[in-house]
Amino acid sequence: MPDPERLRLAQSRFGRTAAFLLITSTAAEVTAARRRGIPVIGYAGSPRSNDACARPAAT
Repeated sequence: MPDPERLRLAQSRFGRTAAFLLITSTAAEVTAARRRGIPVIGYAGSPRSNDACARPAAT
């Protein structure tokens, strides 16, 4: 699962303006991407993970 530091590293290598999209199946990865401002598509295989992936990003 991506750790926010890995996402930060990728953004620093490619530049903050590079196009990023994370596709994932865990709420933790959705949260990590949102914290970095990366668009994310969350696939949820269960009602519990669907609820976690569907929560709006914190502002």
